[in-house]
Amino acid sequence: MAERRIVLVRHAQPKIEEGVPSAAWPLTPDGIAAARAVGKALHGFEFASLASSPEPKAVQTAQAIAETVALPVTIDDGLAEHSRRSAGFLSRAEIETKIAALFDNPDRLMFGEETADACFARFAAAIERLRGDALVVTHGTILSIYLSRVCGFAPMPFWRGLALPAAMVLTGGKLAPLNP
Repeated sequence: MAERRIVLVRHAQPKIEEGVPSAAWPLTPDGIAAARAVGKALHGFEFASLASSPEPKAVQTAQAIAETVALPVTIDDGLAEHSRRSAGFLSRAEIETKIAALFDNPDRLMFGEETADACFARFAAAIERLRGDALVVTHGTILSIYLSRVCGFAPMPFWRGLALPAAMVLTGGKLAPLNP
């Protein structure tokens, strides 16, 4: 029997609006097109489920992918991004500083409303609820927290290197680029 595969997708390019919380940003038209391209690259997979974070940018990414993989999108709050609604709009430099503090102090509340440890526990439980090969659409910070612990690498360089969208395959604790 083949090992279970989880394809993890970071959402596509959102429309960044300074007066709107990042958790409410929708995708740009280019982001929707890029998400559809990810869906086409998944033609070699047979998924048991397609689950998404509840944020609009993730849901829209999942819906664009669903057009190709022919699965309904299930929303799971456990797949949400690190909770930081209280943070407000931040510059890229401010975000990087706060994300680094979050990664460096996983058991302390450094940024937003959730520690990295709490994020990991929530996300790992959501992944465990999925059965069979699964497709998950989520966010960069939570992916970095989860995958750095499961695969044993430093989270900050991974976080910095994530594209919009990004897709990777997790099999037995090993991460590979999308290659169906």
